[in-house]
Amino acid sequence: MTKVTELLIRISATAVNSGDVAVRTLKGNLFQKTIMKLIFGWGKPRNPILGTVYAGIVEQIGSDVKNFKKDNYNSCIDRIYTLNEIVEAHRYVDTGKKKGMLS
Repeated sequence: MTKVTELLIRISATAVNSGDVAVRTLKGNLFQKTIMKLIFGWGKPRNPILGTVYAGIVEQIGSDVKNFKKDNYNSCIDRIYTLNEIVEAHRYVDTGKKKGMLS
């Protein structure tokens, strides 16, 4: 069961970027490779799933969670900005009105 402020999502898709691949292939000098192995797992990855962006179906909801409904797909992206609008995006975040992530 989830905690009161958490939700459980059945993951159906994930995105993998070049940073995930670089970490898993241990690209870098000997010092960097050693640090990466200490952080991510020496013999094999601690977390075998690549990516940090996910999509899925809400399975369980904690009692204090208000912005999600069970069995629904809810986007966690509040607004989308282009790179040219980065200053406007930061201003919006600073207002404290943001819900979810900005993309």
